[in-house]
Amino acid sequence: METLKLYFETAFDGKKENIIIEVPYDDGMVATSEFCPTHLLEGGVRLIAALRGDFLESFISNCRMQLAASSKIDKAESELDRHIGGLIAVVMDKMAANSPLPYSVLLNCIDCFSLILKARGVETEEIKKIYPHVLETIINLYPDYIEDISA
Repeated sequence: METLKLYFETAFDGKKENIIIEVPYDDGMVATSEFCPTHLLEGGVRLIAALRGDFLESFISNCRMQLAASSKIDKAESELDRHIGGLIAVVMDKMAANSPLPYSVLLNCIDCFSLILKARGVETEEIKKIYPHVLETIINLYPDYIEDISA
């Protein structure tokens, strides 16, 4: 498995910013679940589930959509709030196209969000604390639009 460096250009508050996201890559897939707590992963074998990821093109699209949405949020109280807004916008877009939204797609969105935070300098431990709270909030906000993984 090699490490890819993906470059994204965006603008926050009118200032251009280059963001570099590094992800493990192999055979068209990127491993995205670096920050997802193991107990939240789906699948019977946790080691296999922990290596879950996304197709490279899908991941790049997800990152671009989140960064574009985040860059349009002018009145966020913090950078974290700005990125949460971008995440929610992409999740809502995906729910509109595919309801109920598969749990794995939701996790991929939050994985992307987490890797963007990392690229913007947020500490690893902070991202690991944020991840389950963001997931729980989205599931609680849209319970009828997220695939029920307990079924």
